[in-house]
Amino acid sequence: MNIYLFCQNKNYFSKNQVKAMKKAGRVIFVEGINPIGVCKKLIADKSNKIVAIDPDVCLWKLTNKEIESIPNLKAIIIQSTSFSWIDTDFCRIKKITVINTRDYCTNAVTEWLLMMTLMVARKLPTVYKDGWKVDFNRHLGMELHGKTAGIIGVGTIGTRVAQVMTAMGMKVVYWSKHDHGSIYDQTTLTKLFKTADFIYPCLAKNNETKKIIKMKHLRTMKKTASIICAAPQPALFDKETVLKLVAKNKINGFGFESGGDTRKLMEEARGNTLVTPELAWYSKETLITNAKKWSKNIIAAAKNKYPDMVNP
Repeated sequence: MNIYLFCQNKNYFSKNQVKAMKKAGRVIFVEGINPIGVCKKLIADKSNKIVAIDPDVCLWKLTNKEIESIPNLKAIIIQSTSFSWIDTDFCRIKKITVINTRDYCTNAVTEWLLMMTLMVARKLPTVYKDGWKVDFNRHLGMELHGKTAGIIGVGTIGTRVAQVMTAMGMKVVYWSKHDHGSIYDQTTLTKLFKTADFIYPCLAKNNETKKIIKMKHLRTMKKTASIICAAPQPALFDKETVLKLVAKNKINGFGFESGGDTRKLMEEARGNTLVTPELAWYSKETLITNAKKWSKNIIAAAKNKYPDMVNP
């Protein structure tokens, strides 16, 4: 089995990980940021193959045309958890298995969300926009202890957020399509938005969840409430509406990640809005865990085993 591995630098993997992958198949490293289609060797290769890809390499876009141009492609193993940038239904029709890499940045993302929560709760975005000059009327913050955290989606990250916010002395309620038998109180989206002080969307981005949070939910938030989310969660609701609610002092605050000019967005946003770069996932521990799990999935796929398949 040929293994085409698209990454920014092959040194991302340890020597032992590379050695293990080479035992599973013939590894061809393709380094740098380029569309997959520019790899002529891949397109010309008629043998059975799998493609492992860092989404940053293809700028988070892999078209059906590019996928179809790869002969005898058996599986695509992506470095990220998010797979919304690939048409998994198309791959299923073409009998191409898509595998994502899961649970490698749970602690990093959760800690980032906690950091954002504390900054918004204590009005740091407003303090920053006021030139760090203290104004006791505008800069009165709130403590997390005794507040309610509303978590939308209790997967790996949502569950970890619930644990951390509980440790901070918060009451946790959650919404999910399914009853997970959780120790936390399950509620409806409508009630969650009406009662929670800090709301954490923690759902995967896909066609089913896109804009799952409606305008009616956003407009029922308490004046003291805030929304805190990591990328790509703003895709689950109308971000501009939330920005306007904060600007008009209808809600307390908003914290989110952006891949754009964060400094400009931060300064343009009125009110207690925090905009950070998309760094929630990025930690030393995350990179080590990701390389370990990604290489493990690559080896499994080379042996026709697909533990983390997303398009069964």
